[in-house]
Formats: sequence, C-alpha cells, structure tokens
Amino acid sequence: MKRQYLFPSKCQKIGWVLMILAAVYFIINAILQNLYSIDIDFDIKMPALFGLFPFDKGGERWFTIANTNISLTISPVVFILGGLLVGFSKEKQEDELIVALRERSLVWAMIVGYFVLIFLYLFIYGYAFLYVMRFIVDLFLILYIIKFKI
Repeated sequence: MKRQYLFPSKCQKIGWVLMILAAVYFIINAILQNLYSIDIDFDIKMPALFGLFPFDKGGERWFTIANTNISLTISPVVFILGGLLVGFSKEKQEDELIVALRERSLVWAMIVGYFVLIFLYLFIYGYAFLYVMRFIVDLFLILYIIKFKI
C-alpha cells in the first residue's frame, strides 16, 4: 500500500508566491525600520494563550487578549505555509528517484539545521537568541528546499 503525504504539484506555484511575498514584506519592513525608523504597524487585539507584558501592570498572563502587530504575526505564517507547499508538493514526474532525493534532502536539512542550532546555543545569548530562534523554523524549510531543488 502506497501512502502519499504530498500536496498536488499545482501547490508549488502557490507556495513560491506565498514565500516570495512574505520575504519581500520582511525585507521592506526591515529596511524601513532600520534605515528610516518607520514601522508598518497594524495593531489589533488578538487572543493569546500566553503573553508577557513587561510594561503592563499584569506582567505575564495566560488566556488573554493581546494588542499585537498582526503583520509581524501573519508574514512568518505565510512564509512557513509557502515553504511547506513548495517543499512537500509532488513533482510532475514523481518516481523512486525523487522520493529518495526527497528523503536525503530532508535528513541533510535536519542535520545541518541542528548544527546551526547548536552553534546558536553556544554563541548567541539574551534577547538576540530569541530573535534568531524565530529564523530557525524557516531555516529547516529553506535548507530542505535548496537541497532538494539542487
């Protein structure tokens, strides 16, 4: 019995569009923030399982409503969804060689990604570590896609 856990091949194009849009948004937002001190803020109230509010009287809270920048929440989600669609969609010609390449690429991405993670644990500390950890989620997908496509 063959099990296929892959999306249809049409989903690859949708995934590339989502990844590119999220990456372009991130780059533009970073440039505007760093060079011109302009924030693209779309603050809305969102339900939160846990929130740390250091400048608020409450400190940390469980099951609360948080005022957050929705664009900084949505763009990583869009990037991850796009990466999943690109990385885990069928190829037009899906055969045993493609399945073997997919498996080797996934294992290689996990090994390299975890070595990068070990490096980060050893040499980056404090708030910068949390900021960098956000990119580790994307790193696994990016490494897998690069290795598989090459």
